[in-house]
Amino acid sequence: MFSFTKSADNFDLEKVVEYGKKKNIELIGYHETGSNLINYLKEVDEGFALYKKLGIHTVKIGHVGSKLNMKQMHFGQFGVNYFRYILEKAAQYDLAVLYHESIKDTGERRTYPNMVSREAARGQEYNAWSEGNPPNHLSIIPFTRLLSGPMDFTPGIFDVEVKQGYPEKEFRELWGSNWHCTLRFILRFKC
Repeated sequence: MFSFTKSADNFDLEKVVEYGKKKNIELIGYHETGSNLINYLKEVDEGFALYKKLGIHTVKIGHVGSKLNMKQMHFGQFGVNYFRYILEKAAQYDLAVLYHESIKDTGERRTYPNMVSREAARGQEYNAWSEGNPPNHLSIIPFTRLLSGPMDFTPGIFDVEVKQGYPEKEFRELWGSNWHCTLRFILRFKC
């Protein structure tokens, strides 16, 4: 079970935020729910209050898993209501939101200007645990997913011998090369 209010033994959030402030760096918090929204909703107020207290203004919220609470589709009415509720809750704490593994963009940023972006597309992390994205996937996204608004995107993965999740194979090669992955990071920020 994830905690959104307690630091790990080897990570002191308050010290990291303070160090960042000295270097004029603002942190973006990350809440990985694991699609366990029952747990997340119990701690969301306390977690958002902690970020406000520490001066963190943006939170990226992950929803890895094929179904919310292991039974609801991300893009069903339950998911739509959940994502909207979190936007409203974040606004109460003056937090901007980046959604990862969410529903597609719907124009809600007009109502909720604290909604920065949503992933809602297959990022390159899919190369680690599925059949992967074909190389032309990246050339299609600007003309499909990006039509609905800005997106959060994982541009690359460097583990070219992914073994986890593929017990029948000694290793699984990814589409492209390490250079291909490196260039995706560079080009993403240049464009």
